[in-house]
Amino acid sequence: MKKIFIALVAVVVVAASAFGAVTIKKSISEKSNLKINEKSSLSEIIEFYNRSVKNSKDYKDFNLDVNTSVQLDEISSSSTFLNEMLSAIMGYNVGDIRDETQNFSFKNGTDANHPEKTPRNTIQPADSYIESFNESFLLLKSVSCDKDYAMLSFEVKDETADLDRVVTAINPIIKGQAVSDKSAIAALAPNHSHFIDVGDIMSTVVDMLEVNDMVNASDNQKKESTASAGSKPISIDGGKCVIGNTEISAIADSNELLHSVIITVPVELKAGFNLMGNVIETSIRIMVVQTYTFIY
Repeated sequence: MKKIFIALVAVVVVAASAFGAVTIKKSISEKSNLKINEKSSLSEIIEFYNRSVKNSKDYKDFNLDVNTSVQLDEISSSSTFLNEMLSAIMGYNVGDIRDETQNFSFKNGTDANHPEKTPRNTIQPADSYIESFNESFLLLKSVSCDKDYAMLSFEVKDETADLDRVVTAINPIIKGQAVSDKSAIAALAPNHSHFIDVGDIMSTVVDMLEVNDMVNASDNQKKESTASAGSKPISIDGGKCVIGNTEISAIADSNELLHSVIITVPVELKAGFNLMGNVIETSIRIMVVQTYTFIY
């Protein structure tokens, strides 16, 4: 039963308002002007970002580094013993950060070391373009432009999903099964799903935090699982997964190609943990950050 909550939480995805390290090659764009400026509307900014995502997904030859970071921010309940048990089950202490970096080198639209990987299924949202969005669920944070580059930042407002629905939706991913119909996953956070692959972030968290056992035990409703620390039975008695305001920060050039994207996803599980017959309301907060660095 390792780290269930984080799995469910998924979704997704460690504060990142900054634009991070970026490698920019001037040779890409010296000729065209940006189609947005500091006075552009939210809709115009998002459309510029959407076009940049599409153009980068369609680009054939470039290198891409993807760093995924997961941090356990908080375990909070009225029981210090439960808090310690959950930390032991997850293998995380509050404040711990674990990350990994994947490197891709795309030639003619595929990665030499991972032929199944393409820009389209690697850049968020995976396997699709950003085809629509609900402007009322977005908040523009900043935009700054010079001759060749635009730096922009916006948020997707928080969404909440029932814990049982989350577990049911992501279980096929946890079990390594192909998901042909992603509608159930998208329905967990429909506004986030326009911009990020919720299932991808969830499965990344599950894999990094090794929460398979706990997630599958929770999916069997009320089935007890045994914690590795102290062999005490713990089960989950319902709850909610909250994907907080997710910030997307990006740098794109005048040819509308991405150079850097940072996706910051705060996630919280609010659930009743049943410890030896006592249901204790508990909150677990994590932060997921994915940083994409493009080198053309």
